[in-house]
Amino acid sequence: IGGLWYVDPSDTNITQAVANSYANTLNTGTSVLNDVNGSINWNSGVSLSKTSGGDATLTLRIVNYTTAQTISLNNANIQSTSGALNLLLWAGNGGYQGLLSANNSTINTNGGHFWMGGGATSSTKRSTRAITLAWFRSPTATG
Repeated sequence: IGGLWYVDPSDTNITQAVANSYANTLNTGTSVLNDVNGSINWNSGVSLSKTSGGDATLTLRIVNYTTAQTISLNNANIQSTSGALNLLLWAGNGGYQGLLSANNSTINTNGGHFWMGGGATSSTKRSTRAITLAWFRSPTATG
């Protein structure tokens, strides 16, 4: 058990069906990495519930873009009730500033980490130390 499910479209609209497929993967203890060259939009009212399995990580990341792009969570509900859920919202890797927003959203990591940020250089992208230092523990974050 464990591993990584890698998703690499040009843009992502996270619908309830997409969130359910992420949850099914996270429930096995397998992490999900969604890399896009465009924007990521978490559709309003979409919920993700990790309800079984070990600790896992959901990463939404914008990479290699040529204009500013956005990761947007609007009225999202992301939670874990079994195992820690680490959540990374990562923009800013193409030399442009990425925009991150989480409006009217609830995030419950069940003891996992929540990180929002970015890095404009390939050395930041590859640096796990930069991510580790930016982590903060927040069982529930609402904003």
